[in-house]
Amino acid sequence: MERGEKTFTGRVREAARGLGPFRSFEIAGPLGIASSDTQMQALRSTIRDLYRLGELKRLERGLYQYVAPKQKGVRQRLWDVVRRMPARNFTLDDLEQLTGCKRNTVKWFCEWMVNAGYAVRKVRGLYAKKGEMCPDVPVERRGKEHGARSMGHGARSKEEADEGL
Repeated sequence: MERGEKTFTGRVREAARGLGPFRSFEIAGPLGIASSDTQMQALRSTIRDLYRLGELKRLERGLYQYVAPKQKGVRQRLWDVVRRMPARNFTLDDLEQLTGCKRNTVKWFCEWMVNAGYAVRKVRGLYAKKGEMCPDVPVERRGKEHGARSMGHGARSKEEADEGL
């Protein structure tokens, strides 16, 4: 396949974007698909795949509409890459190249993982995972019950904050 040439799924996706709500036989025309069984079966299969990927929304049986796919956040992208790495160790360079994130973002994420107990810093720029990692990024909880400090300026308690006044 030459560069710039669309795949069948890409052509279906593009046609679905421009139609609004559609049925499979309505999208077959713009794609130049005859009503033969094999071509329509491939089209219905592709529509089903796009629905499972979340790019199509089912309005009713057989009626679909294209919706833009949801983009993952930076933290989720970094978490997914670290979680799926076959090796236990990873470097800042690995994450930077695999996710396309900036160096400062990758450093921040690795420090967050160390502070949260999901990774260990071995040497400068080299980290190691600790055990198994769940599919989704753990949610950061803020509040007194979770040990977060809300006094600001490095104060450890309200009394320390009041002493500075």
